[in-house]
Amino acid sequence: MSPAMIVRLVMNLSIACSMTTMCLAAEEVALPTYEVVISLSDQAKSKLAASKEMVHVSAMYYGEAEEGFIGDEMGEIQLGVEDVDLPGEGSVQLGKIKMSKENLAQVVGHKPSVLINVYSSRKVFEDNLLDCGIFQDFVETAAQKPIVIACKLIGE
Repeated sequence: MSPAMIVRLVMNLSIACSMTTMCLAAEEVALPTYEVVISLSDQAKSKLAASKEMVHVSAMYYGEAEEGFIGDEMGEIQLGVEDVDLPGEGSVQLGKIKMSKENLAQVVGHKPSVLINVYSSRKVFEDNLLDCGIFQDFVETAAQKPIVIACKLIGE
């Protein structure tokens, strides 16, 4: 095989791979990113800092099953989870996962919802230490302004 033929073969393979990658990427939908701001009471800050325990932020994505699709026991289609640990209070950007168009097509309005829970990471203590608020709404609502979730120690 001549060098020119090898170059043409490599170029054709590159084009085919690029087209395949673009096709695969087109089957996924990127979520809008959003910010979650975690605040801790003074007692919670002290306890976590002294123990080196972390704060865990978990975003669970889902949607109500469109007619003709079967959801879970709540009638929902589960779309994915995004988890982040923070060393204490602060903010984190979420919405960095992609969802398949096929899964979103099974959700009413093709609009994913998110449930954000915050708790201690259980790396140091076996049980959760934190009593935190939650956020539950459409992802597009989460992206409109920072979500603030306040936490304190359980029993505080």
